[in-house]
Amino acid sequence: MLKNELKKIIESIVNHEKRYSKDAYKFVNAAVNYTVAEKNVEGHVAAHELLTGISEFALKEYSIFYEEIFKSWGVNTAADIGNIVFSLIEQKALGASPEDSIEDFNTDFDLFALARSTQSIQYEQNIKVPKID
Repeated sequence: MLKNELKKIIESIVNHEKRYSKDAYKFVNAAVNYTVAEKNVEGHVAAHELLTGISEFALKEYSIFYEEIFKSWGVNTAADIGNIVFSLIEQKALGASPEDSIEDFNTDFDLFALARSTQSIQYEQNIKVPKID
């Protein structure tokens, strides 16, 4: 899909759906593409795989700060990701198989666990701050 087409679709969605920012839709669309490429599949990724891929892509793009960024966009749970994904599907920006359902995203998947575990590892490494004389 062309960038201008996606931009128009996202603007149309955000005009009717005010819960999430434009950036959330842009990011989720990019994260779906990243996940499909990383999982080396032919266009279909299950909800759990997608949520994992979105967390990995978020960590790659925003480091351990992605939780704050997501929350500033209105994204707090896996269900929020599902709402965004299915809004993009309804507008034909993303595809879905007949067995896919928004209910697949109503799970206790912790979007931010990867950020927290990475942050914890960084603290455990006991990195010494250089002393400036």
